[in-house]
Amino acid sequence: MALEIGLKFIIDKLCKDDWLLNDVYPMMSLLGCIRTDSIQHHAVAKQKSSLLILGAYLGAFEAMRRQYFSIVVSLFSNARFVMSREPHDVPLTNDHIQLAIEAWHAHHLDQPKDQHTTQYHPTEAQSKMYKDLKHRAGTETWLVGVGTDCVSGSHLPTHSDIHISYLTNRRIDGQAFFLEDGRSVISLSEALMWAKVNPFSPLASGEKINPF
Repeated sequence: MALEIGLKFIIDKLCKDDWLLNDVYPMMSLLGCIRTDSIQHHAVAKQKSSLLILGAYLGAFEAMRRQYFSIVVSLFSNARFVMSREPHDVPLTNDHIQLAIEAWHAHHLDQPKDQHTTQYHPTEAQSKMYKDLKHRAGTETWLVGVGTDCVSGSHLPTHSDIHISYLTNRRIDGQAFFLEDGRSVISLSEALMWAKVNPFSPLASGEKINPF
């Protein structure tokens, strides 16, 4: 019942054109406290999917606000992944999230420093979407929580097993964090940032992520 009420509250807000992260994220944080076993039953499969989609989608906005820029696209991609494989009630489309990803990439792409190299310019649609994303995310007022998490040794090379991040498909430097399947790995820095904005695992299993 609590899950159904919470999801309805958020979905109703998202159906309005003027919603902001501050309108929905407190409720999302409460829903993130729901016991894992309570959403693993087949009877609540659609609610579970909706919860995971919203956790990742709204988590991307919270990551923008906290300036966890390295995981924004991964969070949007996670939401799109669940949307494409499970029934849900979230008022979002794959095209909308794809445009959000493209807009983010377009405005955070490293531009060539060589003046003779063609610079990339975002399209009008991408610029409009990016402005919308930033407006909805707002600004973090608690400055202590702003900025990328870098754990000690995260920029040092590893000398044991080589691990590839599940989120970025890049080699992990420093300490790795294993997800619940015992095989998938992300960096500890990624895990800390992800858990602070979305309590649910990147594997979309419904399990919680706890790197603390």
